[in-house]
Amino acid sequence: MLAGTALTAIQHLEANAEAVFENTKIATLSDAIQARDREDAQREFDAIAAAMTRLGMDGTRPLTVQDYLAIGRTIKSDATLQELGIQGHGLNSPPLARYSGSTNDFQNGVDSTTLFIGAGLDSNENALRNFFDDVIVSHLPYPVVAQDGHLEQLNQNANSEDVVKLSVGALNDAMFWKV
Repeated sequence: MLAGTALTAIQHLEANAEAVFENTKIATLSDAIQARDREDAQREFDAIAAAMTRLGMDGTRPLTVQDYLAIGRTIKSDATLQELGIQGHGLNSPPLARYSGSTNDFQNGVDSTTLFIGAGLDSNENALRNFFDDVIVSHLPYPVVAQDGHLEQLNQNANSEDVVKLSVGALNDAMFWKV
């Protein structure tokens, strides 16, 4: 980072994604696959950034649950943003190659032995692939539903992924970490 320069929340998100790309088995894949995965992740970041801009969010403060829900609604209500978000995140067994998304390589090709320890969003789950799937590339393009007295973020399979409050905290972490 250049002295005297401040990164935006989205730039922090991009930088943290790049750190994952450079420090996981993804770095051992072909240059073409790495470029595709970076482009996929950028698509979702672009959808989030566009939604935040439309909502007048400047990214200088952590998101609230209401902010997160508004960003999700904005993405889902605009066909272009939703397409960017879904292409960026990806679908399991995608019907078209453009829906493979960056998470497919992270779900299938990254360290599956390192586990998170302690409390938190992904306690005792696969650290790197869940970190990327839940924190760096969010599930914002997919629906949120009320379930068991709280809001649940659904994933690309329409299954419950995480409690929205935890998803918000994870996204804030990725957008406000200093790299």
